[in-house]
Amino acid sequence: MLKKLIAMQKRIMDTAKAEKRELNEGEQRDFNLLQSLIDNIRSEENNGQGNAKPTENQGEQPTEPEGARQFDTGYSANDAAQITSLCRSFNVDATEYLQKGMSLDSVRAAIIDELMNRQKPVSSHIQVTDDEGDKFRRAATDGILLRYGVSVQNPSEGSNIYNGVTIREIAIECLEREHGGQDFRHMNIEDIYSHCYREFYNPTSAFPSILDDVVKKSYVAGLQKQKTQFDKWVGVGSLPNFKKTTNHEYLMSLGGELEQVKENGELPAYTPVDVPMPERQLKTYGRQFTMTREAFINDDIGLLTTMPQRYAALSANTQNKLVYQILTQNKKIYDGKALFSAERGNTLQKGTKPTIESIERMIYLLGMQKDEAGDQLMLMPDLFIVPLGMGTDLRTILYSPTIHTPENTQAVNPYLGMNFTVVEDTTLNAQVKAGNPVPWFMGVKGETIQIDYLNGQKEATIRRSEQAGKLGFVWDVYHDFGITVKHPQTIIRNPGVEIDMSE
Repeated sequence: MLKKLIAMQKRIMDTAKAEKRELNEGEQRDFNLLQSLIDNIRSEENNGQGNAKPTENQGEQPTEPEGARQFDTGYSANDAAQITSLCRSFNVDATEYLQKGMSLDSVRAAIIDELMNRQKPVSSHIQVTDDEGDKFRRAATDGILLRYGVSVQNPSEGSNIYNGVTIREIAIECLEREHGGQDFRHMNIEDIYSHCYREFYNPTSAFPSILDDVVKKSYVAGLQKQKTQFDKWVGVGSLPNFKKTTNHEYLMSLGGELEQVKENGELPAYTPVDVPMPERQLKTYGRQFTMTREAFINDDIGLLTTMPQRYAALSANTQNKLVYQILTQNKKIYDGKALFSAERGNTLQKGTKPTIESIERMIYLLGMQKDEAGDQLMLMPDLFIVPLGMGTDLRTILYSPTIHTPENTQAVNPYLGMNFTVVEDTTLNAQVKAGNPVPWFMGVKGETIQIDYLNGQKEATIRRSEQAGKLGFVWDVYHDFGITVKHPQTIIRNPGVEIDMSE
C-alpha cells in the first residue's frame, strides 16, 4: 500500500513537471493528503502497532472519540479512535465506516480509492488555462510568421502587435518577463544577444521557444508548397529502428494454388518460397542551419522563416531524387539483377513516345509477369510515370473519347474511364543527359518502390542543436527514411525518345 501511495504522489509530480509548471491548488491538496497517509503508515510500522489489539503493557489508551461509543461493532476504543482520527484528517465522515464495522486497513484502502478516483487522470478535474506567458509566445510567433508571408490559420490574439517588431524588441520583452527588475531596454544589442544566447539552451525560456515555433511552422508551410511527385505512386511503410529487415511480406503471391482436400483429409501447410527478399533499412539525412550573431544584430529574423522552408524543399527533393534514380540508373537490386532487363521481361527493347501500340505492348508485358513460384500474377496497370514533355501525348491517348484506327476511322477509346494516375515529373528529364532518350514507365501504384520512415514520421525532425560553441542560434534538421524496391514485376519501362522542346 505504501508503494501505491508513493506512486500516486509521483504521478502528480510528473504531470506538473511534464507541463513545466508548479503544482496547482488541487494537486497540492491531494499530494499533502497522500503524504498524511504515508506518514500514518510509516508511524505505525515504526511503533509496531498496525491493527494489533492493544494490551495492558501498551500504556494509557487514547481517549475514545466523541460519538464512537454509539456503535456497538466490537471495536476497541483504540481502533475506533484511529479510524475516526484518520477520517478527520482527510475530511471524511467516519460514521459509515464505523457502522459497517470496517477495519482500519479497510478504511485506509477506501480513502486511497477515493483519492485515486480524483486522480484519474491526476489533472482531469483541473482546467488548465493559458497564462500570459503562453499567450505572449503564441502571439509573437504568429506575428513573425505573418510578417514574412507565412500563412497562419486563426492567428493568435495580439499577433498583429508583433508583426512589425524587431527581433531585439521581442528578445527584450522575453527577458523582462523572465527577469523582472532588470533594465534590458537600455542595453546594447551585443549584451542582449549574450543574454539570449545563454537562454537558448534553457527549455523553459520564452525566446528560444518562440524561435522554435517559428522554425517548425515555417518548415511545415514549406512542405505544403512542394511539387514533388514521388508520393503519388510509391508505397509507404514504417520501421521501428535502423536494423536491416527482411521478411516475406514483400512476396507478390504465395505461389501455387489451393489444393483439394479429401474428406477427413489434412490441410497442407504453406512453405514460404525460398527466394531473395528485399532488405529494408533506414538511413539518416540531415543538415544544420544557423541564425548567426550577425543576423541577430542586423534584425534578419526572416531567416527563421525562409531557411526552414528551403530545408523542407531539400527534404522533399532528396526523397524525390533518390526514388527516380532507382528508375533511371537501373542498378542491380536485392536479387543481384538489374531492375529492368529482358530476363525479367519488364522493358521494351526499343523506345517510343506514348502511342496506342506502345501502351498495349506494355500492358501485355505487365500481364505476363509471374511470381517467385512461376505463377501468373495477372497484373493490371493503374499508373504512368512520364517526363515533362510527354504528359500531353499520354493524356490525349487516355482521355480522348475516340481514337484513330489504322483503317482511318474513329473508334471508341478503350482506355477512356480507366482509373489511371498520370505522374509527369521533370526529375526524369533532369537525371538524363541532354540528347539521350528519356524513359517512361507503366506500373501498379504503391507496389514497385516503398519508402519506410522511422516510426512512420514523414516529416523531418527539427530541434535546437545541443552542440554549443557557434556564434548564433543553431538548429538540427534530420530525417530518417529508407527506400526499397519491392516488386520489380509491377513496373514496365519504355526506354523512351529524346525530348526536344526547342522552337
